[in-house]
Amino acid sequence: MEPMRELSLNPFFLEAAKKILYEEFSVDRLTASYLSLKECPHRNKKSARQFIYRTMLRLLKNDDLGKQLDKGAWPVYRFTRKFQLQLSRPNSVPNIECTESSSSSGEVKTRLKERLQLLKMELLTAMGEVEEYSVLENEIPDIRAEVRELADESSDRCSKLLGKVKAIETLLHA
Repeated sequence: MEPMRELSLNPFFLEAAKKILYEEFSVDRLTASYLSLKECPHRNKKSARQFIYRTMLRLLKNDDLGKQLDKGAWPVYRFTRKFQLQLSRPNSVPNIECTESSSSSGEVKTRLKERLQLLKMELLTAMGEVEEYSVLENEIPDIRAEVRELADESSDRCSKLLGKVKAIETLLHA
């Protein structure tokens, strides 16, 4: 068995994937999520679908994506836990790059607001994880130790994300 490798993925693909990170989805659903992005580089549904499908094949090969049951005519997919954890980490938020052409105050604020929205979305996800782990810990005592460890990781992620959110909000209100 060959070792798993890190894939270099398009940031727009990653942003679309974050919208449905914990859901089952079809190629069409992920394509729609991708096309709904404000600055999506593909304007044509066919080329966007081809790009999404090629990327999904790479993720399947790398065990970052699993193929679920065939529901009707089209297969359904789900991101693996490994991929979910990797994508939900705070450092997966794209960096803000400022060049001379994009250094206007209005554009910087827009980028900060976009980053803030992504961080808030990640914060809500992490908070939801902590809540669910708490419920699972009470409902299924046999997995308490494993669930507690995951809950602690999610709680730490919440704290870090909250700090990042506060930093960006301070910058926006300065």
